[in-house]
Amino acid sequence: MIGPYKLLQTLGTGSTGKVKLAINTETEKQVAVKIMQKQLVFATEKSRANVEKEIAVLKLLNHPNVLKVFDVFESEEYLFMVMEYMPGGELFDFLVNQEFISTKQSLILFQQLIYALEYCHNHLVCHRDLKPENLLLDSFGNIKIADFGMSGLINENYLLGTFCGSPHYAAPEVVGGNEYDGTKSDIWSCGVILYVLLVGRLPFEGESIKDVLLKVLEAKYTIPENLIPAKKELIKGMLEKDANKRFTIEQIKQNEWFRSNFPINYQPPQAILRKRFIQSVPEKKINQQIVENLSTLGLNQTKILDSLITEQSNLEKIMYTLYISKIKKRQKIERQENNLIKSISQEYSDKKTKKEEKRLKKKEEKELKKEEKRKKKESKKLKTLEQLKQKVRYSKDELRRNKTSSKVKISIKRKNKPTQQQSNLSFDIEKETEKTKKSWFGKLFKRKSKKKKSKKEKLQKLHLDNKFEQGGEIFLKDPTEQLEKNYYVSFSINQPIMEIMRNFQEGLTKLNFNWAYPNIFTIKAVFNKMKIRVKTQKCSVLGNTESVKVRLICKRGTAQQFIEFCNSLIQVSNF
Repeated sequence: MIGPYKLLQTLGTGSTGKVKLAINTETEKQVAVKIMQKQLVFATEKSRANVEKEIAVLKLLNHPNVLKVFDVFESEEYLFMVMEYMPGGELFDFLVNQEFISTKQSLILFQQLIYALEYCHNHLVCHRDLKPENLLLDSFGNIKIADFGMSGLINENYLLGTFCGSPHYAAPEVVGGNEYDGTKSDIWSCGVILYVLLVGRLPFEGESIKDVLLKVLEAKYTIPENLIPAKKELIKGMLEKDANKRFTIEQIKQNEWFRSNFPINYQPPQAILRKRFIQSVPEKKINQQIVENLSTLGLNQTKILDSLITEQSNLEKIMYTLYISKIKKRQKIERQENNLIKSISQEYSDKKTKKEEKRLKKKEEKELKKEEKRKKKESKKLKTLEQLKQKVRYSKDELRRNKTSSKVKISIKRKNKPTQQQSNLSFDIEKETEKTKKSWFGKLFKRKSKKKKSKKEKLQKLHLDNKFEQGGEIFLKDPTEQLEKNYYVSFSINQPIMEIMRNFQEGLTKLNFNWAYPNIFTIKAVFNKMKIRVKTQKCSVLGNTESVKVRLICKRGTAQQFIEFCNSLIQVSNF
């Protein structure tokens, strides 16, 4: 990690270091990080000055066709320069790999180069090393000028004298060792690049560097006859040996071929008025960081300070003003971005608050509805319970009054499944207390869902003793066999069955009474660990005056236990 940048794979290596792909962890934007060894970069004053100059120039310039530098970091061993990531690579590699480049594509690349160069010259910077190796391509094929290590400042008072650039792209006045205008040498280099784009080879070639330099000094080159006149005119004007007669950027932009595909709504960069009056800067308000950046561009630091406090217009004031305007512009953009982030954050927060309030309100309304529904349901239950109490009181009174004799007729049968249990309300009278004497029905259970009635199957009759009608015992083939399926007893009775069941003193451990509205009664009992169930279709369970049919079902136990219970029932019933 270098600051907020996470380093990824290596893109390339050079003499002073390497370039790695990186990603900004805050913005997720890809960048290129140039990693340079200080031991090599700062080995000589010249190499150190070139690096510092490149950083200062790239911080000053801001154009879509000029490579941007975002950050510069420094450690004990390395210098890290964070720049734009150019996935298209160098223009040189692009030209080598492409067999043919269309005229339209060549024009677009050349126009972008001229517009970027015009911007640099207007900001008093000349590149002095323009060549396809220093022109990078982004993912859309747009040109970006890079490598300003050889750049210099444009000064009307003196010319440049240092030899810079590559022999194939250097202007004759640079190769000859004479003083030269950096802007005109840049135009010569652009002319060589244009020749390569249109023809596909260099205009000045030779067996050795000496032969190349001689041809450059004499400006000897040939133009293919198949080029249109406008292209020939542009090449001749830019590769003019006499620098004073060489095309300027304005003349290039007026060329017929250059204007044939002019970008829509293009606004050229505003030129810097070099001779305009610039107010003096108070010594206390001078930005020392800007002064240090200007000194890396070749200006004397003492001269910069003296020039800033004078009333006259000069190069130092112009460069200082450019840096100040760049800083103010950057601060303005940062303020706008911060305000935008704050507004978006506030809007999101308000939206989230409204959404939360709406959710809470909806939840509250839902809870209120749920509470109202619960109260209605409870009220309905209480009402139903009150009605049931009245019916039970009436039934208890009937039970006390009705004590007639009963006659029981019993027949034992076998079936696969028990009859359907239709019970909606359940009452437990297992233990009779003072409370249950007043209200003997006990605990109220939830309603049970009704099950579909199963189809009746043929029932197998069991062998009975012929003394049955006289009250003799009932015998089966194997009385000790555990009941695999349910047995039941059907009989008619005119005596209250509840009163009969409650007369059992021994063996009866549990007795439940279930009533399915309006006239279905079920008694559940446990007698000597044997589950039994009594069902009747009328109110004879509590008391009546006529004979009704009752079914007694054995759910668990042996046949012997069931017979004993039936005998006990016969004895209690007094039949």
